[in-house]
Parts: sequence; C-alpha cells; structure tokens
Amino acid sequence: MRILFIPNDLNGGTDNLSRCRALAQFATKSGHDCTIVIHQKQHRMVISEDIKHSYISPFNPVQRMVQPSFPPSNHRSFFVTISNRNYQIVKDNLIHPKSIHKMLGQYADIVHKFRPHIIINDGNLIGTITAKRFRLPLVQIAHASYYPVRPQIIWWEPIPLELRAPDIRHLFNPILESLKLHPIESAEELLEGNMGLIPSIPGLAPADLSSDTYYVGPLLPIHNSSTDLDWRRVGDQKHIYVSMGHNRPPFEVQPFLDTLVATYGNQEVSVLVKVPDYVNIKRLKVTAPNIIFRKGISDRVAIHASDIVVFHGNYTPMMETVLAGKPSIVIPFHSEQESNGRYLQRAGIGRICKLSTGQEELVIKHWKYGAYSYFIHRNYNLTVDRLRDLTNDLLTDDSYYQNCYRLQQECYQLEGAKTAFKVISKELGANYNVKSRRKTTPKQEPETDNQA
Repeated sequence: MRILFIPNDLNGGTDNLSRCRALAQFATKSGHDCTIVIHQKQHRMVISEDIKHSYISPFNPVQRMVQPSFPPSNHRSFFVTISNRNYQIVKDNLIHPKSIHKMLGQYADIVHKFRPHIIINDGNLIGTITAKRFRLPLVQIAHASYYPVRPQIIWWEPIPLELRAPDIRHLFNPILESLKLHPIESAEELLEGNMGLIPSIPGLAPADLSSDTYYVGPLLPIHNSSTDLDWRRVGDQKHIYVSMGHNRPPFEVQPFLDTLVATYGNQEVSVLVKVPDYVNIKRLKVTAPNIIFRKGISDRVAIHASDIVVFHGNYTPMMETVLAGKPSIVIPFHSEQESNGRYLQRAGIGRICKLSTGQEELVIKHWKYGAYSYFIHRNYNLTVDRLRDLTNDLLTDDSYYQNCYRLQQECYQLEGAKTAFKVISKELGANYNVKSRRKTTPKQEPETDNQA
C-alpha cells in the first residue's frame, strides 16, 4: 500500500512531523511504501535516514507583503492566549487564496506522481482538502481537544469573550466550493476524515469520541541516539532536565535562565538544560557548578535519566515524559501548550507554571477578512519561590510517581503505531485491503482547477 503523510510543519514545529514519522517507520517495516510531505528544508535531515520525503516550499512573495504578524514580532510576549484552530491559518501564513492554490497544486503533483492509496494527515488543513478533492481515504491525527462536540483549545475555563478568532470562511469557502466540497465554519471542520487517531491515552486526555476515532497511545519515532549526557548521579542527588525547545521564543530568554540558576544553582540537585541552536552557550550570563547547558541533546535519553522534567508543553516531550514515568513542570508560551500542561496536571503527573501571570493585554489585528484578537502577557514574573515550591512538591510527593506509573502502564497497553495500523486495517481494510497491500488505486479526480 502506498501511504502519503501530510504533517503541518509549516511554522517550523516538529511534533506533527514526528508523529507521521513514527507511523511511517512502522508502515515501512511492514512492507508499505511511504512518503512524507515536508515544508521546511531543515526537516529533511530529520527523516532522510529512514523515510522517503517530498519537499515543497509553500511560501510566495504575495504572502510576505500582506502577512499580519502573529504572535506580534514587535511585542515581547511571555504568553499568548488563543481560542481555536483558526489562528493557525495566520500563524502558518495561509492568508491569501494564491498561497492556498499554490499548495493545492503542489500537493496535487505529489498525488499524481506517488498515487497514494491513503492519506494520513496531521493538522494540515490543505492536506485534508487534497484528500477530499481526490476522494482518497483520509486518516486524521489530532489532539483530543479537537474531537468533542464543541472542540476548543481552552477546555478548563470559560473562553474570554474578548477573544475573536480570525474568520476563515471567506478565505476557504470559495476555494472549497470551486472544488465541489462542503463549506466550513471553522478550521476544526477540516480535521474530519474517514477515521481519527488520538496519539494519547484516555487517562491523560479523556474526550467524547465518535465511533470512528481511536486512542492509539504515544506516536514517537524510533531513533538511535549516541548522545553522551555526561550526567552522572552522585549519591542521592536528584536530576532535573530542562528543555527549552527548538524554536526561538517570542521573548528574551535571559530572565528565565536567571530564574533557573537562582532556583537550582548550588542546590543538592544536578540540572541539565537543553538550549536551542541559536543560543551561544559561551555568552550565557549564568553560571552554577551543578547546572550543565548543552545543545543537541536527545529528549528521550535525558528524560529517562532525570527525576523530573521541565519543558514548554509540546506533544513529543510530553509523551516522552509520560512513557518514561516522570513527573513534569510545564512552562507554556501559548494556549495549546497550556492545554497539554492542564492534561498532565489533571492526571496528577505534572504542574503548570507560567512565566507571566496577572494583567493581560488584548491585541487586535486586521487582515483582509476582518479583525481578530488575542491576549498577550508582557511582564515576566516567574519567581524563584514559585519554581522551587513546584519542584519540591514533585520530588517529595509520592502520589505523582504513583500516577506516573499508572499512566505509563496505560501507554504500554496502547502500542502507538502498531495499534494505529490495527485500527486502520479494521476500518479501511474492507475496501482497501490494508493487510495484504493488494488493491486498486482509488479513482482520482482529474486536474480541472487552473488556479491550482
């Protein structure tokens, strides 16, 4: 069977790509022919070792001229509050019909050349349109919070009335109608397919799922890491791993690093801090004998070697901590990361710790299709006492480790990629004979849209 994976890595993130890579690795070993569509040059290095890929560049000069900034590049923002997936359209620069038509044309070229039997999509709205356009079976990988009857990122409290998401109807619906597809009211409707996969476990992210949506457990790629952590345990000394992620955050990192050193420096703990590639470690204005700063560390290796983990709430390190049975402190930059942290906190295996609390500032932006708004937090006020108290709580309260063990066992029962292909075979195998991989390519729509 030929499987086309279309992740959303338009903005440089790797979580969607990692989930697709995990499935593609398993499918390739099972004898299927897989290709992953990637949109960032640097991501070719991530998957070139084991999976075929098609690189495309979706950007064009029209986008750069009219692009509204989000999050605001001229604002220092320690946290951004958004309410749904419509904001992703602006974040991914898909703000002009020409940009969408260009991507549709690029994806159509890949479909015609690769002739997939099935598309597995992870958060890519144009990927969904492509699958429906060519009437291909579509498997969606998505966050549990997008699957309830009223999907929303902020599920733990009322959504602020002042938040106004970008209205994407006038951008997408003319294109959908030209392709004889149903119009939409929100981006979440483009996360629907023939079946859905939740890359998590019910004990962590419970949701009311439809009969064609399944929990499959963590989708984490297999990789061989030779990273030497040089992180030796001395006596009963506790190990704390701090991951600062891969991308540049929308603020200066020095205040956070100062807080880390003031909290953990010269204490009876050993701290390993993973810094992004853009940070010059030699120029860091922080020092402490028990704190190590490193680049290029494998999260998996460091998490397994730690006692607790401090990270921003992205999917991949979150599921690595759950699978490793380690409690964590989540320091989110935006609402989607906070949503993950809230899941960990509700499950009794983590705590939320924001860089900024209190006064919010409402930012109103305008684009071709009207106004939209979001909140930002400008003022850094994470205190040493707050971070130290949360750390001591995780290290001394045995209930966190008991809960971690319970969810770890739940992850073992749901076998990730293996479970995913079991349910794909069950749901789609009758028509597409997934098990034997002998099938006729579904009828594909001829290219009639000149704009694409």
